[in-house]
Amino acid sequence: MDITRRLPILPLIALTIGLGLAAPARAGEVCLPDHGYNTLAQIGPGSAPVVIEAFQEFQCPFCLRAASTMQEVVAANPQNVRYIYHHFPLPMHNRAEAAAIAAMAAQLQGKFWAFHELLVANPRMLEDQDLASFAERAGLDMQRYRRDIADPAVAQAVAADHALGESLGVTGVPCFFINGRRLSGARAAADFQALIDEELAKAQELMRQGYAPQDCARLLTRRNREAEEAAAAAKAESPPVR
Repeated sequence: MDITRRLPILPLIALTIGLGLAAPARAGEVCLPDHGYNTLAQIGPGSAPVVIEAFQEFQCPFCLRAASTMQEVVAANPQNVRYIYHHFPLPMHNRAEAAAIAAMAAQLQGKFWAFHELLVANPRMLEDQDLASFAERAGLDMQRYRRDIADPAVAQAVAADHALGESLGVTGVPCFFINGRRLSGARAAADFQALIDEELAKAQELMRQGYAPQDCARLLTRRNREAEEAAAAAKAESPPVR
């Protein structure tokens, strides 16, 4: 079943915010999978000049620690940051994929964050009966929930998030991209805020040149990704230190 046919047409995010369908990616610009479902797992205004993309899962202790940090970061930047969650279950965690599929089912009903909060608060309760209990507590339509977690298209949607992370070089979680700038691990809120402030300063300069805030996020993401790729290429070409 095609998930996108079960949802309204929604904006797509390419580590950027824009109205309508996302434009094709330019060189160095990251695009989400072509699924409208991702717009349900985000917090923050569409006009935010800074976009944080997170790749996480529900069985990793560092992701659980990062969840409270991100609450703090988002609360401190209500007008300037949009935060987007991507599923990246690790194969070493035997319940991570099942939890991601259940969370995706909640996402399809617009209940992702309520479900996310319950899983983060109960990290050792990820068996099927636990996930169903949390789905009910989050207010999901349980008949639809049971149908969705068995639907291969929902698992494929989780896999699409995972593939996106792999395309960006994500190998572990949590991993974050702040306007395309990588920040890995369970970092302090101050580490995020430092990058956010740097990106806001760049965005303010662009806005003085006439760019809309959401266009600043797109442009800065592209520039940051290109800079990261150039640095990686230069490092690969540099002779080894003797």
